[in-house]
Amino acid sequence: MEIPEVMEGLVNVGLSLDPSARGRGLGKAFMQLLLRLSNEMEFKVIHARTMKANKRCERIAKSLDFKERKSYSKFLERCRG
Repeated sequence: MEIPEVMEGLVNVGLSLDPSARGRGLGKAFMQLLLRLSNEMEFKVIHARTMKANKRCERIAKSLDFKERKSYSKFLERCRG
């Protein structure tokens, strides 16, 4: 397991849903909540990292205006203003 780079203000949150809970909008609702909190805290850049095979997470992130960066895994970011 890779340990993320340590940066001031960095928060690393993971989410894994039981297969029976998938497809109900919970992942997107969770990401929307985190984005709302990050906006209130005035974070400038938000990263979402997922494995290349996790197409659901990728679709959710892109629907929330994250842009893909090339990496060994999917690495998406969203910048304010």
